[in-house]
Amino acid sequence: MGHLPGYALPRRKEMEIYIYTVQMPGMIKETVTENADGSYTIFVNEVLSPLDKIRAVAHAKKHIDRKHFEGSNVQAIEADAHKEER
Repeated sequence: MGHLPGYALPRRKEMEIYIYTVQMPGMIKETVTENADGSYTIFVNEVLSPLDKIRAVAHAKKHIDRKHFEGSNVQAIEADAHKEER
């Protein structure tokens, strides 16, 4: 698992986002985990191009910023996260 240098993104003083590149199955681009301490970890598929890694991180940040971890309707959550991507 590789850490992307310079990509720990503090959002607020009490919140941090950690980003790692990892081997992932299939066409999965990224996944986000909310950690017990209130921080988040974004795992990005290592086979993506540099530009697609940036896009994957931006997409994951939308989920964090919009508090999608509090919802349960996956289709609505993804539709909301993809609004500006179209």
